[in-house]
Amino acid sequence: MELHIKTTFTYSFIMKKSKLELFFNRLDYWRNFPKYSLETRVDVLFSLFLPRVLVAELDALSTISEGSLKIIPEFPIHKQTLHRELSEDHSSYNVDFAVFSPENSTCVLVELKTDMYSLQINGNFSTTEEELTNSQFARYVRAKRLGLKKLVNGIIQIFNSPSVRKGSHRGDRKYGYLLQVLESLNLLEPNDIRQFLYEDYRIGLTDARKGLKVPDSRLRDAIC
Repeated sequence: MELHIKTTFTYSFIMKKSKLELFFNRLDYWRNFPKYSLETRVDVLFSLFLPRVLVAELDALSTISEGSLKIIPEFPIHKQTLHRELSEDHSSYNVDFAVFSPENSTCVLVELKTDMYSLQINGNFSTTEEELTNSQFARYVRAKRLGLKKLVNGIIQIFNSPSVRKGSHRGDRKYGYLLQVLESLNLLEPNDIRQFLYEDYRIGLTDARKGLKVPDSRLRDAIC
């Protein structure tokens, strides 16, 4: 019986390893096709190693425990917050990851790139903030300069926008869930939004929306 168990375990391990190799080989092959987006297939895998990379590479996180970092995927940046001329645009740009330290003293915006050529400007790789300002990363450079408080206020504006309020409950629930996470990180004052997220009849939600506030005293504008 013992030999049988060992044999089965070894066979199972080999099969799993083989499948993993096939998985990554196929990703590497498929990434070359015109409409295949590798980032959207591997973002959750990269997120497993992201805290270790950030703690090792960023001085702002060098004293932080990897396991304490909070990762929010597809973090929305309110377009009107970045571009005041877009007065009626409450859609968003989405950063691949926003990573928060436990004390919220630092927020790291991470854009996952699987093709280094996408970082080129006029044939050269972008390396400085000035160069990035003229690239596809310009919105993130601007977001860094605006600070975290304005970005969180922008999310509140999206949540209160007509497109979300008059749309399906799904939009309310997803943005409401994001707001709950931000509250748990002390980026929002305590609020009553959670009790309305999964109710068909949400009397009082309008007042709860109005009560969403960013705490001035506990929030530092530190983005890198």
